[in-house]
Amino acid sequence: GNSESGISGNKQTAGFGERDFWIVRIDGAGNKLWERTFGGSLTDQAASIKQTTDGGFIVGGHSMSGISGNKETASTPEGDYWVIKLDANGNKVWERAYGGGGSESMQSLQQTSDGGYILGGYSNSLPVPPGNKTTPGYGVGDIWAVKIDDQGNIQWQQTFGGGYVDGARAVRQTSDGGYIFGGMTMIHSVGGNKTSPIYGSSDFWVVKTDSAGNKQW
Repeated sequence: GNSESGISGNKQTAGFGERDFWIVRIDGAGNKLWERTFGGSLTDQAASIKQTTDGGFIVGGHSMSGISGNKETASTPEGDYWVIKLDANGNKVWERAYGGGGSESMQSLQQTSDGGYILGGYSNSLPVPPGNKTTPGYGVGDIWAVKIDDQGNIQWQQTFGGGYVDGARAVRQTSDGGYIFGGMTMIHSVGGNKTSPIYGSSDFWVVKTDSAGNKQW
């Protein structure tokens, strides 16, 4: 999760900015085995963590920090997806930032069958430098799906959205090798590449893709 604390209470790692990723590994009885703090000078918020097949961990969320603290990747001013690969002892193996000219907030990630990772969340960016987002924006915000390899390199990315606010809160790989994204959609029924109607001011929205991120339904 997130921490605004320095070393105090039973937190033994210093903070770097306004808010940091804080990761605590505990045993089956809740006893702390290790802890790590990751962040820059501004706000960094972890949203999802999974154990990986090598015994380590993958953690991701939102970062507004530039290169500072122990963050080694730059972010665009409004924030990007920030993903960190850890070994089994919580030591950083690599980190990557993904985003465009606006704001990105990663909400969910999962290791995939090929050893890489699928990321899902929210983006209101257009594909402009200095970011690495290459897909268009459709509304005030969209689902942004990013597939990366085991070293964090982008393999593909896709945007799904209508005329207003859309975003993913969860992503999972499916048994056919594709992906399922679940989240929300607001107000505008059809627009962008969204084809399903809306029933209220805000609805659940589910998007199924194939293994390359192409929308199936």
